[in-house]
Amino acid sequence: MSDGRTIPPEDWDALAAEFALGVLSGGELSDAERLEAREPEFRRLVEAWRLRLVPLALAVQPVVPPAALWALIEARLPGGRGIEAESLVQQLARRVKIWRMSSAVLALAAMVLAVLVAVPTLLRPPAPERFVAVLGEGAQNPQFLVTVDLQKQVVSIMPVAQIGAPTGDFELWLVKGDQAPKSLGLISASDGKQLRVGAVAQSTTLKGGLLAISLEPKGGSPTGAPTGPVIYTGPLLVAPE
Repeated sequence: MSDGRTIPPEDWDALAAEFALGVLSGGELSDAERLEAREPEFRRLVEAWRLRLVPLALAVQPVVPPAALWALIEARLPGGRGIEAESLVQQLARRVKIWRMSSAVLALAAMVLAVLVAVPTLLRPPAPERFVAVLGEGAQNPQFLVTVDLQKQVVSIMPVAQIGAPTGDFELWLVKGDQAPKSLGLISASDGKQLRVGAVAQSTTLKGGLLAISLEPKGGSPTGAPTGPVIYTGPLLVAPE
Protein backbone atom coordinates (compact mmCIF):
# COMPACT_ATOMS: atom_id res chain seq x y z
CA MET A 1 0.00 0.00 0.00
CA SER A 2 2.06 2.89 -1.29
CA ASP A 3 -0.56 5.62 -1.84
CA GLY A 4 -3.34 6.31 0.66
CA ARG A 5 -5.61 7.53 -2.17
CA THR A 6 -5.53 4.10 -3.86
CA ILE A 7 -6.57 2.07 -0.80
CA PRO A 8 -10.19 0.93 -1.28
CA PRO A 9 -12.53 1.60 1.67
CA GLU A 10 -13.15 -2.14 2.12
CA ASP A 11 -9.47 -2.48 3.16
CA TRP A 12 -9.60 0.36 5.69
CA ASP A 13 -10.72 -1.77 8.64
CA ALA A 14 -7.74 -4.15 8.39
CA LEU A 15 -5.35 -1.23 7.93
CA ALA A 16 -6.93 0.59 10.89
CA ALA A 17 -6.45 -2.50 13.08
CA GLU A 18 -2.74 -2.73 12.19
CA PHE A 19 -2.35 1.02 12.68
CA ALA A 20 -3.98 0.86 16.12
CA LEU A 21 -1.73 -2.06 17.05
CA GLY A 22 1.36 -0.11 16.00
CA VAL A 23 2.70 -2.82 13.69
CA LEU A 24 2.88 -0.76 10.47
CA SER A 25 6.09 0.62 9.05
CA GLY A 26 7.40 2.26 5.90
CA GLY A 27 4.87 2.96 3.17
CA GLU A 28 2.00 1.25 4.99
CA LEU A 29 2.50 3.51 8.00
CA SER A 30 2.57 6.58 5.74
CA ASP A 31 -0.62 5.42 4.02
CA ALA A 32 -2.38 5.01 7.35
CA GLU A 33 -1.20 8.40 8.61
CA ARG A 34 -2.43 10.11 5.41
CA LEU A 35 -5.79 8.40 5.66
CA GLU A 36 -6.11 9.35 9.31
CA ALA A 37 -5.44 12.98 8.44
CA ARG A 38 -7.87 13.08 5.48
CA GLU A 39 -10.67 10.58 6.12
CA PRO A 40 -13.03 10.91 9.14
CA GLU A 41 -14.34 7.37 8.56
CA PHE A 42 -10.81 5.93 8.76
CA ARG A 43 -10.18 7.92 11.97
CA ARG A 44 -13.38 6.43 13.40
CA LEU A 45 -12.20 2.90 12.54
CA VAL A 46 -8.80 3.51 14.15
CA GLU A 47 -10.41 4.90 17.31
CA ALA A 48 -12.79 1.94 17.47
CA TRP A 49 -9.87 -0.50 17.27
CA ARG A 50 -7.95 1.40 19.93
CA LEU A 51 -10.94 1.20 22.27
CA ARG A 52 -11.20 -2.54 21.66
CA LEU A 53 -7.51 -3.07 22.36
CA VAL A 54 -7.26 -0.91 25.50
CA PRO A 55 -8.31 -3.82 27.81
CA LEU A 56 -5.60 -5.97 26.24
CA ALA A 57 -2.95 -3.35 26.82
CA LEU A 58 -4.03 -2.90 30.44
CA ALA A 59 -4.01 -6.65 31.03
CA VAL A 60 -0.41 -7.14 29.82
CA GLN A 61 2.30 -6.49 32.36
CA PRO A 62 5.29 -4.66 30.84
CA VAL A 63 8.51 -6.68 30.59
CA VAL A 64 11.84 -4.90 30.25
CA PRO A 65 14.31 -6.96 28.15
CA PRO A 66 17.87 -7.35 29.42
CA ALA A 67 20.12 -4.49 28.38
CA ALA A 68 22.55 -6.85 26.62
CA LEU A 69 19.90 -8.69 24.58
CA TRP A 70 20.26 -6.73 21.34
CA ALA A 71 24.07 -6.96 21.51
CA LEU A 72 23.78 -10.75 21.88
CA ILE A 73 21.48 -10.91 18.86
CA GLU A 74 23.87 -8.86 16.74
CA ALA A 75 26.81 -10.99 17.88
CA ARG A 76 25.09 -14.19 16.72
CA LEU A 77 24.14 -12.84 13.30
CA PRO A 78 26.45 -14.06 10.53
CA GLY A 79 28.25 -11.36 8.57
CA GLY A 80 28.56 -8.88 11.40
CA ARG A 81 26.90 -5.61 10.37
CA GLY A 82 26.97 -6.35 6.63
CA ILE A 83 24.13 -6.73 4.13
CA GLU A 84 23.38 -10.33 5.19
CA ALA A 85 23.06 -9.30 8.82
CA GLU A 86 20.73 -6.46 7.86
CA SER A 87 18.60 -8.90 5.85
CA LEU A 88 18.29 -11.22 8.84
CA VAL A 89 17.33 -8.30 11.07
CA GLN A 90 14.56 -7.40 8.63
CA GLN A 91 13.36 -11.01 8.67
CA LEU A 92 13.29 -10.95 12.45
CA ALA A 93 11.36 -7.68 12.40
CA ARG A 94 8.79 -9.16 10.04
CA ARG A 95 8.41 -12.21 12.27
CA VAL A 96 7.94 -9.99 15.31
CA LYS A 97 5.28 -8.03 13.43
CA ILE A 98 3.43 -11.23 12.52
CA TRP A 99 3.72 -12.54 16.08
CA ARG A 100 2.38 -9.29 17.55
CA MET A 101 -0.56 -9.26 15.17
CA SER A 102 -1.34 -12.93 15.83
CA SER A 103 -1.12 -12.45 19.59
CA ALA A 104 -3.47 -9.48 19.45
CA VAL A 105 -5.97 -11.38 17.30
CA LEU A 106 -5.88 -14.36 19.68
CA ALA A 107 -6.31 -12.09 22.68
CA LEU A 108 -9.20 -10.31 20.99
CA ALA A 109 -10.80 -13.67 20.20
CA ALA A 110 -10.45 -14.63 23.87
CA MET A 111 -12.19 -11.40 24.87
CA VAL A 112 -15.04 -12.06 22.44
CA LEU A 113 -15.40 -15.59 23.82
CA ALA A 114 -15.48 -14.25 27.37
CA VAL A 115 -18.21 -11.77 26.40
CA LEU A 116 -20.24 -14.52 24.71
CA VAL A 117 -19.99 -16.60 27.88
CA ALA A 118 -20.81 -13.69 30.17
CA VAL A 119 -23.69 -12.15 28.20
CA PRO A 120 -26.27 -14.88 29.02
CA THR A 121 -25.45 -14.43 32.70
CA LEU A 122 -25.69 -10.64 32.43
CA LEU A 123 -29.02 -10.89 30.61
CA ARG A 124 -30.44 -13.34 33.12
CA PRO A 125 -33.06 -11.61 35.31
CA PRO A 126 -31.78 -10.91 38.84
CA ALA A 127 -32.88 -13.24 41.61
CA PRO A 128 -35.71 -11.81 43.73
CA GLU A 129 -34.60 -10.24 47.01
CA ARG A 130 -37.97 -9.71 48.74
CA PHE A 131 -40.69 -12.22 49.55
CA VAL A 132 -44.05 -11.91 51.28
CA ALA A 133 -46.43 -14.37 52.95
CA VAL A 134 -49.83 -14.07 54.63
CA LEU A 135 -50.21 -16.69 57.36
CA GLY A 136 -53.53 -17.82 58.68
CA GLU A 137 -55.95 -20.68 59.11
CA GLY A 138 -57.20 -20.12 55.57
CA ALA A 139 -57.44 -17.50 52.86
CA GLN A 140 -60.35 -15.80 54.67
CA ASN A 141 -58.67 -15.64 58.08
CA PRO A 142 -55.22 -13.98 57.89
CA GLN A 143 -53.33 -13.63 61.17
CA PHE A 144 -49.74 -12.61 60.31
CA LEU A 145 -48.06 -10.66 57.50
CA VAL A 146 -44.46 -11.80 56.93
CA THR A 147 -41.91 -10.10 54.67
CA VAL A 148 -38.42 -11.42 53.90
CA ASP A 149 -35.72 -8.97 52.78
CA LEU A 150 -32.68 -10.91 51.56
CA GLN A 151 -30.64 -7.75 51.02
CA LYS A 152 -31.01 -6.84 54.69
CA GLN A 153 -31.24 -10.53 55.72
CA VAL A 154 -34.28 -9.78 57.87
CA VAL A 155 -37.68 -11.44 58.36
CA SER A 156 -40.38 -9.04 59.58
CA ILE A 157 -43.51 -10.49 61.22
CA MET A 158 -46.55 -8.33 61.93
CA PRO A 159 -49.84 -9.58 63.48
CA VAL A 160 -52.83 -8.38 61.45
CA ALA A 161 -55.56 -9.71 63.77
CA GLN A 162 -56.18 -9.91 67.50
CA ILE A 163 -54.74 -13.19 68.77
CA GLY A 164 -55.23 -14.50 72.28
CA ALA A 165 -52.19 -15.14 74.43
CA PRO A 166 -50.83 -18.62 73.63
CA THR A 167 -50.11 -21.20 76.29
CA GLY A 168 -46.58 -21.55 74.96
CA ASP A 169 -44.47 -19.78 72.30
CA PHE A 170 -45.16 -19.30 68.62
CA GLU A 171 -42.27 -20.50 66.43
CA LEU A 172 -41.86 -19.64 62.74
CA TRP A 173 -40.71 -22.35 60.31
CA LEU A 174 -39.61 -22.50 56.68
CA VAL A 175 -40.89 -25.59 54.91
CA LYS A 176 -39.89 -26.57 51.37
CA GLY A 177 -40.68 -29.85 49.64
CA ASP A 178 -39.42 -32.92 51.46
CA GLN A 179 -36.73 -30.99 53.33
CA ALA A 180 -36.83 -30.82 57.12
CA PRO A 181 -38.47 -27.61 58.43
CA LYS A 182 -36.01 -24.87 59.40
CA SER A 183 -36.76 -22.73 62.42
CA LEU A 184 -36.59 -18.98 61.84
CA GLY A 185 -37.14 -18.16 65.50
CA LEU A 186 -39.82 -17.34 68.08
CA ILE A 187 -42.39 -14.66 67.32
CA SER A 188 -44.84 -12.59 69.34
CA ALA A 189 -48.61 -12.98 69.09
CA SER A 190 -49.24 -9.29 69.71
CA ASP A 191 -46.22 -7.23 68.59
CA GLY A 192 -44.23 -7.00 65.38
CA LYS A 193 -40.81 -8.60 65.38
CA GLN A 194 -37.75 -8.91 63.15
CA LEU A 195 -35.66 -12.06 62.86
CA ARG A 196 -32.32 -12.61 61.17
CA VAL A 197 -32.59 -14.81 58.09
CA GLY A 198 -28.98 -15.88 57.60
CA ALA A 199 -29.83 -19.58 57.58
CA VAL A 200 -32.09 -19.20 54.53
CA ALA A 201 -30.59 -16.13 52.87
CA GLN A 202 -30.96 -17.39 49.29
CA SER A 203 -33.81 -16.74 46.89
CA THR A 204 -33.57 -20.34 45.62
CA THR A 205 -34.24 -21.55 49.16
CA LEU A 206 -37.27 -19.32 49.65
CA LYS A 207 -38.86 -19.56 46.20
CA GLY A 208 -41.63 -22.14 46.29
CA GLY A 209 -41.38 -22.43 50.07
CA LEU A 210 -44.03 -22.28 52.77
CA LEU A 211 -44.01 -20.52 56.14
CA ALA A 212 -45.70 -22.13 59.13
CA ILE A 213 -46.25 -21.20 62.76
CA SER A 214 -46.43 -23.90 65.40
CA LEU A 215 -47.30 -23.68 69.08
CA GLU A 216 -44.26 -24.83 71.05
CA PRO A 217 -43.34 -25.05 74.75
CA LYS A 218 -41.90 -21.93 76.35
CA GLY A 219 -38.49 -21.25 74.85
CA GLY A 220 -39.30 -22.97 71.56
CA SER A 221 -39.05 -26.48 70.19
CA PRO A 222 -36.69 -28.64 72.26
CA THR A 223 -35.86 -30.86 69.26
CA GLY A 224 -35.17 -28.42 66.42
CA ALA A 225 -38.34 -29.60 64.65
CA PRO A 226 -42.02 -28.69 65.20
CA THR A 227 -43.36 -30.57 68.21
CA GLY A 228 -46.67 -28.78 68.78
CA PRO A 229 -49.63 -28.20 66.50
CA VAL A 230 -49.11 -26.16 63.31
CA ILE A 231 -51.64 -23.34 63.64
CA TYR A 232 -50.96 -20.94 60.74
CA THR A 233 -49.46 -21.44 57.29
CA GLY A 234 -48.95 -19.45 54.08
CA PRO A 235 -46.94 -19.71 50.84
CA LEU A 236 -43.94 -17.47 50.18
CA LEU A 237 -44.48 -15.24 47.16
CA VAL A 238 -42.05 -12.93 45.35
CA ALA A 239 -42.85 -9.38 46.44
CA PRO A 240 -43.64 -6.92 43.61
CA GLU A 241 -41.02 -4.25 43.04
